[in-house]
Amino acid sequence: IMVGDTNFGRIDPQSWKTSIDVMNTRKQVIVEEEYEGRSYLSVKAPLIINDKVEGVIGLAIDMTNQKKAEELEIQNKLQAIKIINQKNFSAFISRIAHDIISPLVSLRSVVNSCKDLPEKQHSILRNAISGINSIADTLLEKYKEDQKNEYSERGQLILVHLALLEAVNQKIYQYQGKQIKFKYDFDPDLVFAFVKCDPLNFGRMISNLINNAVDALENKAETVEINLSTKDQTVKICVKDNGNGMPAHVIEKIVNRLPVGTTKSGGHGIGLGQVYNTLELYNGTISVESEKEAGTAITITFPLAERPNWIADELVFRKGDTIVILDDDESAHHMWENLLRDYSENLTLEFFTDGRKAIDFIDSSDRKEKMFLLADYDLRGDTTGLQVILESGMKEHSIIVTSIYNDGIMQDLVESSVLKILPKQLLDYVPVSLKNITERKAMAG
Repeated sequence: IMVGDTNFGRIDPQSWKTSIDVMNTRKQVIVEEEYEGRSYLSVKAPLIINDKVEGVIGLAIDMTNQKKAEELEIQNKLQAIKIINQKNFSAFISRIAHDIISPLVSLRSVVNSCKDLPEKQHSILRNAISGINSIADTLLEKYKEDQKNEYSERGQLILVHLALLEAVNQKIYQYQGKQIKFKYDFDPDLVFAFVKCDPLNFGRMISNLINNAVDALENKAETVEINLSTKDQTVKICVKDNGNGMPAHVIEKIVNRLPVGTTKSGGHGIGLGQVYNTLELYNGTISVESEKEAGTAITITFPLAERPNWIADELVFRKGDTIVILDDDESAHHMWENLLRDYSENLTLEFFTDGRKAIDFIDSSDRKEKMFLLADYDLRGDTTGLQVILESGMKEHSIIVTSIYNDGIMQDLVESSVLKILPKQLLDYVPVSLKNITERKAMAG
């Protein structure tokens, strides 16, 4: 109870104003007030004696904890909405990036098959394809969920050629404003080679090595080379620059996996801790060759992993087969037409974008035993290529053809169904052959 102006000066100015208003209007109010960092719900009424306003009488309830709880609940809800929106956006971007890959594979296949195209036009088209591919790979990496799951914890079998190519493409895009050339060279025998590693850590490791090589160039218009080779059941990845080279004591630190430092002068310092950790987790090694004013080559080595059962490293058809191609991206249909053009006299191609229509076609045919199904996994709608294969009864004569070959969950599903995956990105490299029906039966046996 406050009588007259006693103690009014000690309260919050806004509370003072409210009290004066109550006295002047002779009306009760309910307000929220702040005092010394706490929140109160106040009920104030005029104190009237003999029809004269003598002060203010009221009740204040401390609502600080409740208000903080309400604010926290609102923040949590907003954060949950933000996370959902981020995941939806990431899924949307990822879908776009994957959708870019199919027409790129098709375009690259057409360009490679155009033998009469002048070399200048060939070069322009190849560079354009490479640039778009770099954007797609960068989008996939940027919006990939940065969290570990059961597959990353135990390590995953990854196609080292494609994983390395994706990492290089991201660097081409990242450094497009600089006069740096990236040269990637790989042993053709390693197109279908695997190593065991967490894909996210592998990408970061290659990124760190390339970043350090770029730093070593000190903004000069030079070249960074990335080479993939094999020796004695190992996979060797070499990142080479033609920068200033490294002193012996730095080389010794790298070989012994010791901290090098973070100075950019000379490069090869930032991110090596992550490289060391990844090598240690997956039985890798590191070596360094460097020459002053000539450059540095850092080579990391992983054991060559056994090729998994789910990979399709060849396409074997029977003469007279009907090849059912299911892909919701029609550019993929042109890619298959181009790839199988030389076999048109012995094969019939049927194209579908809808999984249900493909199933109906297969089920209605009296030549089902002479069909082969090539199905994209990630179809628009609620049907996957795997479901189409299983529902149509085509397990023995089918392959999943997808750009998301490195999805661990999908790999497990495909392998448990005794099926195979062919990465779309490798269609230019996969051998195609025709067999007679009797040869096919012998192979199946």
